[in-house]
Amino acid sequence: MVRNWLAGEIAFLLSFIVAGCATALRGPGAHPSLAPATQPSVSLQLGERGVGPMYRELLAIDLPTVVRIANARNLDIERARQQVQANRGRYESNVEVIFPVIAPSVAYSHFQGVAQSASGTLTPGVHFNNLLPAISIQWILNPGAVVYDIIASKRRMEASAQQEQSVVLDTIRVAAVQ
Repeated sequence: MVRNWLAGEIAFLLSFIVAGCATALRGPGAHPSLAPATQPSVSLQLGERGVGPMYRELLAIDLPTVVRIANARNLDIERARQQVQANRGRYESNVEVIFPVIAPSVAYSHFQGVAQSASGTLTPGVHFNNLLPAISIQWILNPGAVVYDIIASKRRMEASAQQEQSVVLDTIRVAAVQ
């Protein structure tokens, strides 16, 4: 009996010690005070006219509006589009290397006055008109380099198009999350 009584006392003391260490649970209404500890002594005078509210009406923002605004003038999207255009230009330039360059030219010269002949005598009152039409054709072709450049530039163009799509989707994702 004494043993049961002593065991009961020890159990009671242990439960009292353990319960005394626990903190009380706060209910949902218990919030910390956010009021300032001191009030400012100087106030800003705004004149006779009071300052009105910044917004007269708050409108709900839906997802299509957010997407349209995010895509409107986004610098990352513009940069990705410019990169696609640059890679498309490089691709077209590499394709055009296959064809020869044909450059027509015309030269005209007019000379009037004194001319020196081949024997060294001066001849006064000379008039010369020269018209020199010409066509030059240049075709330098390294087939291995041309094929490699075309394939590489096409892959770069496709990759930059995928990068542009990725930037657009990432911008829409960030806008939707925010």
